[in-house]
Amino acid sequence: MIGTFYNKNSLKDTLMINISDSQPVNFKEEQKYSMGFDEKNNICFINIFNFSKYLESKEGFIKYSFEINNIVNRICNIDLSEHINDNDFIVAEVVECEPIEGTHLHKCKVFNGINTLDIVCGAKNVRRQLKVVLAQVGAILPNGLKINKGKLLNYNSFGMLCSKKELNIDSEDFNDSGIIELDSNYQVGQKFDKIFA
Repeated sequence: MIGTFYNKNSLKDTLMINISDSQPVNFKEEQKYSMGFDEKNNICFINIFNFSKYLESKEGFIKYSFEINNIVNRICNIDLSEHINDNDFIVAEVVECEPIEGTHLHKCKVFNGINTLDIVCGAKNVRRQLKVVLAQVGAILPNGLKINKGKLLNYNSFGMLCSKKELNIDSEDFNDSGIIELDSNYQVGQKFDKIFA
């Protein structure tokens, strides 16, 4: 998944596309865009300047779409179409949940429709049989944070269970405290697109 961010004011009308976590070592700067490349000459990022000239878009984290890909292709001669509608946010179900003694954390097993993953979660409302929004490894949160596999207190964690705040969702359809609790309208394994609404 790539991260696509836009802010007309604080980013000076620039669309920022984060393609990889690699450290850029070479740069290309043109009047309409700039790009960074890693040591293997793979593209790390693309910034498109004066983006509102090409597309009026809502600000913040946005979904990489056909429209945006066409603009990138036209301006930079780069095709990132494999990332169109890419989404690493999945409806999942907590199948096991045990408190980690002496902490506010829980070690959970979470089913994403294909695999059961180990996840460490600190939300008070996490429990068995709860449908949740899972940010899988590789997902990029609206604040730009990329989810990586990690360890908390020597417990492996392969993703994150998300709250409304973490996903920057205003909808009153979801609870305000703790992780999002999904109802029976959501099927385990389906993409969770509300983050892009």
